[in-house]
Amino acid sequence: MQRHATALASLGVQIEEIWTSPLVRARQTADVLATGLGGRIAIHEVTDLAPDGDFDVIRRRLAQHSRLSGVALVGHEPYLGEFTSYLLGGPRSLMIRFKKGGVALVEIDDFAPPLRGELCWLLTPKQMGKMG
Repeated sequence: MQRHATALASLGVQIEEIWTSPLVRARQTADVLATGLGGRIAIHEVTDLAPDGDFDVIRRRLAQHSRLSGVALVGHEPYLGEFTSYLLGGPRSLMIRFKKGGVALVEIDDFAPPLRGELCWLLTPKQMGKMG
């Protein structure tokens, strides 16, 4: 994950906050990501990023923080893949699969339902490792 953070930094990714599932492994990943991106990024535990979380709660929270230029969500599969599909306006069944350490950039202009996010890129852990 340290190499992945280096790769994100080399891409010029700007993250103002990291929201993480309260589960231990996700929190550890969030800590490594924050350190790799300069260490001055606020990390917030968000209960609804746990595997049984509510997508609408996360959407509303993102809408309330839309002034932020970048929020990293750290969680678990299949939740994050399903949530990414939801952000893009698709059904949960059209899940985007993330391997451990995979990263996607989704841009959202309007958080009102129905969402119509744009998938700007999706990187696998192998791609990230080669970049980092």
